[in-house]
Amino acid sequence: MQQQVQELQNNLKELVRERQSSAVSPEPRRELSERERAIQVLERAKVTREIIPAQENKPRAARPPKTNKEIIELLKSKGLIRDLTAEEKNWAEEWRALPEEEKEKVNRALRNIHLDQTVAELIAEVRS
Repeated sequence: MQQQVQELQNNLKELVRERQSSAVSPEPRRELSERERAIQVLERAKVTREIIPAQENKPRAARPPKTNKEIIELLKSKGLIRDLTAEEKNWAEEWRALPEEEKEKVNRALRNIHLDQTVAELIAEVRS
């Protein structure tokens, strides 16, 4: 990259010398301006790399999990969920074994619970 910048700068200097020594036709001017733009782009790229070198060395972020298994593994690795205990597995089996009518009855009862206190008040009471 540095070598390309240096080469383009040398070419630019050569064109400037030619321009000063003779009348320049529109074609070399266009070539000169194109080279000047190329040099500017390369110099900006060089400066950007010097200013922000850490970003180039950082590993790319892992892709987001897509499958349920990947999501579960990610949550476990962050300590947000865990494997079920033997007792919890037994409760789950018992729930799955219930007839649908019984499950619906339990779900209706849970949806219709009315608390006298707010959840925040209950938490504060338990903590005190």
